[in-house]
Amino acid sequence: MGNTDGQHDKNRQIRGLGLLMDFIRLNKGKVQFVSGEGYLEFREGKRRKEIIAEGFPCTIVNMEFNFNDDVFYRLQGEPVLLDNIF
Repeated sequence: MGNTDGQHDKNRQIRGLGLLMDFIRLNKGKVQFVSGEGYLEFREGKRRKEIIAEGFPCTIVNMEFNFNDDVFYRLQGEPVLLDNIF
């Protein structure tokens, strides 16, 4: 990995999280975060958050994807290469 202290890296990380959240929403999936003193869940277009009074010394991210979704997702402007989809 590398040093991610620069503003460019932070912006890239935020964009990456934004893309992930967009995909979870479109795919009707779910994502959960547990870290420090908080729990955060995004599911079915709703956000749920809770305070963990005793704290949590690590970070856990759980993602669930809807594999019954038959939509093909790609980034805007990304070419579709049907001979190399896997």
